Amino acid sequence: GGRSERACVAYLEERSRRRGGGAVVLPNVYVNHRSTRSRRKYNALCECGRSDGSGGKGEGKGVRRRASGMIWTDVKRDGACSEFDVVVVDADGGRDRVSEVWEAKAKISPSSVWDSLTKKLSSLRDVEDDAAALLVYGGGDSTAILTAPPVRSDVGVVSGRCTMTFGIASLELLPPPNAVDQLRAIEAASVLSRGDVGVITAALDRGHIEVDAERIRRKINLLRGLLREASKRFRIRLVLVQPEAGDNE
Repeated sequence: GGRSERACVAYLEERSRRRGGGAVVLPNVYVNHRSTRSRRKYNALCECGRSDGSGGKGEGKGVRRRASGMIWTDVKRDGACSEFDVVVVDADGGRDRVSEVWEAKAKISPSSVWDSLTKKLSSLRDVEDDAAALLVYGGGDSTAILTAPPVRSDVGVVSGRCTMTFGIASLELLPPPNAVDQLRAIEAASVLSRGDVGVITAALDRGHIEVDAERIRRKINLLRGLLREASKRFRIRLVLVQPEAGDNE
């Protein structure tokens, strides 16, 4: 929730300071289709990020839920995620570029990692493939591209890959026994969703639902496969962060 997002922002800002600054850390960056760019309600979402100092942290934690930037894309948004929790912008070859996108989770667990990879990362892949995608921030005063610049080598010019980081930040790691219980619960819900009357009746008679251990192992392998596949294109990072001092929400 909010604590994880604020802790992720604090972690990335502190990391940037240790590296000498230069990176821009933007919480709550929205994604929308370019055809809606003229609509006032979408532009108003970003006004809290104006570079003239209006808006932003001085207005209190509630402002965190407003966007500090908007990614405009030509990719259809049907069913795709409309917000990235934290975006990092760096200078790249004389042009500002989105170098990192982070998802903040209350806990790192099989469920939260699956959700991040299948929803947020899928959406990020779509907008990165859009050469015209553009991040507008700072109240409209600044822009950054998303597409990686081409990589030049002895054999010519090839498309850049693994140049963007996708991170998952959390305040805590779900302990392994609890992670297994979570997978059992997911499989139990899957069993019930099939609507097999015999299975449901047997579960009522026993007082519990029997799940197939092999199906749980397959889910683990599927998640491992998703991480492996994602790593071919993005730098995947899972990080435990500390809550901001005094943040007791």
